[in-house]
Amino acid sequence: MAAQAAKETGSGAANLQLGPAPGPPRPERPASVTYAGQELPIVRCVDGATIWSDRDGRNGESHHKLRSVPLKLKGCFLAQLPVRVKGPVTLQLREAATVFVCFAGGGRDGGLTPMLLANGWRRETTLEGFDWNSPGIDWKKVEKFAVVLSKVAPADFSGDLLPFPQLSKPHQTGRMHLKDLTCCILIRFRSPKWHPPGCGNPNTGQG
Repeated sequence: MAAQAAKETGSGAANLQLGPAPGPPRPERPASVTYAGQELPIVRCVDGATIWSDRDGRNGESHHKLRSVPLKLKGCFLAQLPVRVKGPVTLQLREAATVFVCFAGGGRDGGLTPMLLANGWRRETTLEGFDWNSPGIDWKKVEKFAVVLSKVAPADFSGDLLPFPQLSKPHQTGRMHLKDLTCCILIRFRSPKWHPPGCGNPNTGQG
């Protein structure tokens, strides 16, 4: 019996499959940006980056890419919203960061600029005017971010980053609708521990 047990134990040991040695634990993501109940993809902000999740050149849509990104914003992290925002955007941070909201020109700020300025946001006039192109429609077409606001957010911040867009004045029909809101959200960490794949230190802009 003892010999049989030893034989079975030896057989089991021989058949034991060892997996790879566990590596170091992955650092927790220092930021989460959520819209319409979905966590947004986050990529590095560089020339050529896709700005909006629904304008990526797929399914017949045009492909909107950043260009002429100011040096101060290169290496930030870009949360990919849809091109038209119709509700609040929430942010959760584990590390302190400077958050930038860049509104498209043509008044497409959802009526939020005065509200945000009154709530401690700062206008970054030297960063305004960088643009994007959409060659899927017309390679000569250029759009610009006309208003750039920034705010320092503390570690462990959790709450609304952007509220609902404001309502427009009633039309002749008497109906009201949300003002147009097209923007991008950029995050710059002081000491990041998490980087999107293929991204380097956002404070240096190096990959």
